[in-house]
Amino acid sequence: MVECTSDNCKLKNPQTGELLSLGVSTILGRSEDCDIVLKSDIASRRHASIELKAGDLILNDEGSSNGTFLNGEKLSAPTSLFDGDIIVIDTDTFSVISPNKREAEADIPSVWSEGEGLESASQTQIVFDVERSAAVSDYMAGRIEIPPLGEVPRLVGLSDAVRGRIYELQGDQSTNIWHLGRSEEVDIVIDDGSVSGKHAQLVNDGVLWKIVNWMSTNGTFVNDKKGLSTFLKSGDIIRLGSVEFAFEARLSGGAATAKQAPPVSSGESSSKTGLIIGVLAVLLIAGAAAAFLL
Repeated sequence: MVECTSDNCKLKNPQTGELLSLGVSTILGRSEDCDIVLKSDIASRRHASIELKAGDLILNDEGSSNGTFLNGEKLSAPTSLFDGDIIVIDTDTFSVISPNKREAEADIPSVWSEGEGLESASQTQIVFDVERSAAVSDYMAGRIEIPPLGEVPRLVGLSDAVRGRIYELQGDQSTNIWHLGRSEEVDIVIDDGSVSGKHAQLVNDGVLWKIVNWMSTNGTFVNDKKGLSTFLKSGDIIRLGSVEFAFEARLSGGAATAKQAPPVSSGESSSKTGLIIGVLAVLLIAGAAAAFLL
């Protein structure tokens, strides 16, 4: 193994091609005092560090709130870095340049291609700046033919990988979480390279629904906004990697569905007021006449 130094080991921003130098200890975070300042709003002020130790390049999460991901997996301990490794901190992504490569049998990314994205043993592909597909516009305009919504909430597939598929979210006392991803072990399997094996979770909490980012590389978006946990309403557009769905559910609760009585017009109000006054006048006259006769 070749000794890592600040001369032969660097980070590269795959989007801009910028090379970032590494010192004996390099701090990544949101604070302006960090060696590499992250753009993400949810990154911690001092998020992660990269250290050169005895010729080895070590990545460590500095107790961040939202985690540091290496090759699609959340970092749980200080880990050695090798050429082609991918570091992801929310929207910030870096590839590692090093003279040392991982063993061929390791289940990690081995090649970074600017045109093709990330090629790895797991086939996860990093995507950037994904735009809404035409299918989303068609759905929002009512131009997609789908069965009427029943009592069961559902996901409606919009992108090519899932187009025309309906995923009903039928829960019971033992099921209120649905796992989504590319792995065969999840509840809703999405066969697309931009989707992580364990990408996101749909959670039903009583009358509320939310989607939670699980261990994804490309993030979980609701209406084009990236989030770790987002409450859902019917018609929201969910994107996992580059795959889009519409979330649909009926409104529940009497307050949301009860019809209000129509407002009383000013003419009707005046008529009713006049009638009441007339009745009271008749009663007063009748009372006075009775008192006079007595």
